[in-house]
Amino acid sequence: MKKLIALALALSLVALCLTPVFAARLPGDADGDGKVTASDARIALRIAVELEDVAPGSEAYKAANVDGDGKVTASDARLILRAAVGLEELGGGTDTPPAGGMTAEEAEGRFNEAMQLAYDWFTPVTAAYHVNLEQKYLNAETGKTYYRVEGGAYTTLGDLALAMKKVFAPAVSNPYLKDHYASFNGELYVDNALPMPRMGNASLTVTGITETKVTYTLTCSFGENDIVSYNYVMNKTNGEWIFAAPFTIVLIVG
Repeated sequence: MKKLIALALALSLVALCLTPVFAARLPGDADGDGKVTASDARIALRIAVELEDVAPGSEAYKAANVDGDGKVTASDARLILRAAVGLEELGGGTDTPPAGGMTAEEAEGRFNEAMQLAYDWFTPVTAAYHVNLEQKYLNAETGKTYYRVEGGAYTTLGDLALAMKKVFAPAVSNPYLKDHYASFNGELYVDNALPMPRMGNASLTVTGITETKVTYTLTCSFGENDIVSYNYVMNKTNGEWIFAAPFTIVLIVG
C-alpha cells in the first residue's frame, strides 16, 4: 500500500512531464513589441489588403487575426484599433490567456490538484486512507457492501462531496459518489469495486486557454506499442474552475 501511495503522490512531482504551449505575442500585437497600438492596426490592415507580405502561419499573422476566423481582414484591423484606444478587449485565443484567465503554469497546477484528488478518493488501491474491512455496511436495497474509511482527509460523505465538487463537474463526481460511497452512522464508507487506474508514463500539454476554458491532452505510454491520448476540459463556472466529463483516471509512474 505504501508503494502505491507513493506512486499516486508522484503525480504532483512530474513537472518534467508537463509541456505547456503558449504564444509569445498578445492578441493584436502584430509588430511584436509587447503592446497593442495603432501601429498594429495599420499592419493588420496592410495584411488584409495584401500590402504586407506576412505568412499565414507566422506569429504576426496569428496575432493580427484577433477574431479567430483564420484570416486577417479589415474587421481585425478595426478591432485592434479599438483595443489600442481602450474601446475593445481582445480575447486570448488558444495560446495566450486573456485578462482574468489562467497561465499555462496555473493550468498545469490545477490539473495536478484534480488528478491527486482523483487518485486519492476515486481509487482506494492508491488512496492515502485506510479501508477498515472489519467495519461493514450492507445496503439492503442494492445488496452492495461498503467498508469504513479511516485516516483520510475526509470523514463524512458530505465533506468528500464538497471537495470533489470544487474540482469536478457533477457529471464527473456524482457517479463516483453515488455508486461507490455511502454514509452510515454519519461516517464515510466505500465499496471495494472502484476501477483500477492504468499506470504509465505521460506528458501533459496545455492545448488551449481562454477566459472560461482550458483544454489539455495527456499522452500516456503504457508499453512500447500502447500509446493513448486522453483529452480533458476545465471550465470556469460561477467563478470556479472545474473539470468536465469525461475524466479518465491514469496513474503517472514516471
